[in-house]
Amino acid sequence: MFFYFISIINYHFDKGVWHMATLLIRIQDFCQELIEKFSAVYNLNIEVIDNELRYVAAVGRYSDRINELMPPNGGRLTIKVLSSKEQIYVTDPQTHPICSECYNLINCKDQVEICYPIICKDKSLGVISIASAGQQQAEMIKENYDRLILSISLMADLIQEHVENYSLYQEFSMQTDMNILCLNAMPDGAMILKNDNRIIQMNLRCEKILGYSIAQIPYLEKINQIKISIQNLQENNRAECYIKIRGKEMILTGQLSLLSGENTSISLFAFGDISVPQDPQYPLFQQETYKFESFIGRNPAFLSALEESKSHSFSGNCILISGEAGVGKARLARTIHHESSRKNNKFIRISGNNDFAEILCRPFGPAASADASEIHCHIYEDAVKGNTIFFDEVGALSHYNQEKLLSLLRNANYMNCKIICSTTCDLKKLVNKGDFIKDLYFALELNTIHLPPLRSRTEDVILLAEHYLKRYNLLHKKNLSFSKGILDSFLNYSWRGNLIELENTIAFIVEAHDDIEEKITTDNIPVQLKNRLREESRRSFNLEEAEKEMIVKALNEFGSIAKSKKIVAKSLGISVATLYRKLKYYNIFHNSNYD
Repeated sequence: MFFYFISIINYHFDKGVWHMATLLIRIQDFCQELIEKFSAVYNLNIEVIDNELRYVAAVGRYSDRINELMPPNGGRLTIKVLSSKEQIYVTDPQTHPICSECYNLINCKDQVEICYPIICKDKSLGVISIASAGQQQAEMIKENYDRLILSISLMADLIQEHVENYSLYQEFSMQTDMNILCLNAMPDGAMILKNDNRIIQMNLRCEKILGYSIAQIPYLEKINQIKISIQNLQENNRAECYIKIRGKEMILTGQLSLLSGENTSISLFAFGDISVPQDPQYPLFQQETYKFESFIGRNPAFLSALEESKSHSFSGNCILISGEAGVGKARLARTIHHESSRKNNKFIRISGNNDFAEILCRPFGPAASADASEIHCHIYEDAVKGNTIFFDEVGALSHYNQEKLLSLLRNANYMNCKIICSTTCDLKKLVNKGDFIKDLYFALELNTIHLPPLRSRTEDVILLAEHYLKRYNLLHKKNLSFSKGILDSFLNYSWRGNLIELENTIAFIVEAHDDIEEKITTDNIPVQLKNRLREESRRSFNLEEAEKEMIVKALNEFGSIAKSKKIVAKSLGISVATLYRKLKYYNIFHNSNYD
């Protein structure tokens, strides 16, 4: 029965056909965005025309003709390129033989034209056309022909790649209904998996077993609440699927079969046996170092930053992580990498200008040309492609390396790399001072994740302290605990070194403590921290005295009746409720004649 359904599904995948004639229209937004970026650099008329001679995208003279067909007897160059699948470079359309039958020959103002084919699976999808609007543009095209051709070919490749991805999606979508019918007819649970073990379809039996519908699976993946691992038992396609959904763990045993079909990389897993892992330390569910779940905290701003990070891990966009030293920017960057589809690729950390120079050393991408002296031509492709590149403290990069980073960002899609940057400083201030490139700042600020300092996460201090204590108790085989006094000290301290300072403090206390089981008191606090606590206490006391004096002065000036207190609060820049709390805190009611 199992192999019968395999044959049915395979048949429909093999028979799936997607007509490419309209594919450029279907990815129209992508084409338009692509040529707009190109035009912003070269300031040329540029069009994308499909194989039905329809303007798919345009910048310049024909931008008002988008979605319209080319006039009859027009587009002779386009037709020739579509049929020959070869580029054409015309320097004088008036005398070129292909243009002789064009209806617009007499009125043609083009002096130079480049037509480049868009090919997918040996079929002409369309043409990228660039033409001059005057003598100056014509000369520019002639002088930069090699570079333009390289850029146009890259655009054609990007469009072709986008078409293939879209085509694959549509091909699978066309089979969805038939696949569902086949899957639901199976008596056992069944799911269709991509090669990264993501569920893309499952039958009703499987939904009942897992407790979630197929519509819920993408959401569970996004919030990192579903984990799947497949182990092939190499016996009649027997396999085990270890799955964990929101804490619920199961082992599914069944048959795994690859579904063969053009552009497909999917498998069908049908299972009948279901069990629960007995060993809580089962390798699949062991705690990994870099997981979003391993971050500790309940501060709203911190939790919001984590949620942003989760969503960014699924995108290809560049990310900027800002925050003070010691808040965990590098760890968050690694976690984003390990929770993304690039987790099996390299995570390359670049700290400073010297590290930068080691990987950025030779031409790459569409900008590579004979003129390799240009700054944007110096990326070491082998080190970058497919990997995650983390630029630690991007604000410290030299202006020269900032230029290179900007070039890398602009070519990130081509290089198939993920860029993550971090900063401890205000990049906008650096831009205003002229120390940071404005374009680079605008490229980074769009996806900024801010990690709050520990002093703003008072609700997390004790949680983190207990976590670090547990860790170092295990390391040193001790069973120490905190007294209330030391926890109060931790809460009243600003932790300017953030998580690093807190962890190092507790590591020092545990290691230096002679007893195996005892409470840790303020006496065990390192001398340096004690001094900083005393200094902050004095500073806090002075600030409180100054605040109390201001309140008393305002009360003397405006009066102490209820109506006056509204004026007092407004003059101090606080709410009336806050004023009453401070009056109570400073005991002003008892020490003065105010009532």
